Amino acid sequence: MLIIVACHLTTQGIGIYEQGSFINKVIAAMLYPGGLIGVPLFFMLTGYFLIGKKTISLKKVFLETVFYGWVLAFILLIPYCMDKFLGCNFNYCSAKAIL
Repeated sequence: MLIIVACHLTTQGIGIYEQGSFINKVIAAMLYPGGLIGVPLFFMLTGYFLIGKKTISLKKVFLETVFYGWVLAFILLIPYCMDKFLGCNFNYCSAKAIL
């Protein structure tokens, strides 16, 4: 998981690749291939550990997804309300981003 997060950080979180320093480019070049390997590896390991389970409850998966979706939406609603009603400057915060 950390390798996959690091890959996403290099492609989406660091900023414009061409404007980075040399050391940032070297670090990004080392972390990026890890995500290409990490995603299939993560799926294979997940499948390996789930294959031993007798049943997988679709209801449980659905309820967990809904629960964590609502929790995340509530957490993201806090900076949205602070931006709209208290005048805090959150440029990234919009209803579209929350949804």
